[in-house]
Amino acid sequence: AENNDTDIFLTYSDDNGATWSPAVQVNDDSITDNFSEGNRPQFQPTVTVDPLTGTVVVMWYDVRDDAAGLR
Repeated sequence: AENNDTDIFLTYSDDNGATWSPAVQVNDDSITDNFSEGNRPQFQPTVTVDPLTGTVVVMWYDVRDDAAGLR
């Protein structure tokens, strides 16, 4: 069976792109979650920052609830 497992990672720069932080995976499906089997794709991430609080928000499409990957 084809494995289309894609994950969402976030990285940042504090110096206008001269250097970057290590990538951190932000989606939380895994082979041990007893649900998604850890092999379902996440895709089309979007990142935004609240200008008042600095809170970083990441959202993406997640297929963990669609075992057949058809929806």
